[in-house]
Amino acid sequence: MKDKGLHPKNKFNKGYDFKTLILQNPLLKVHVLENKHGITTIDFSDPKAVKELNKALLFFTINYLFGIFLMKIFVLQFLAD
Repeated sequence: MKDKGLHPKNKFNKGYDFKTLILQNPLLKVHVLENKHGITTIDFSDPKAVKELNKALLFFTINYLFGIFLMKIFVLQFLAD
């Protein structure tokens, strides 16, 4: 997928992983489509689609951060023993 011209450190510079995001928010699935270039995307002019994408991204981030938090606790407890 081509570079979208976003900041080089932007995690989504190469596009969204919709399969993973749909796992985080199943309501996103009805908004995912394939555009005329064969790229999986959503209709960004549809506020409901954007809202469900944002919710999926939020859930993904929260789960990711919570996983890191739990890992740190596990490591600290392991080192304390």
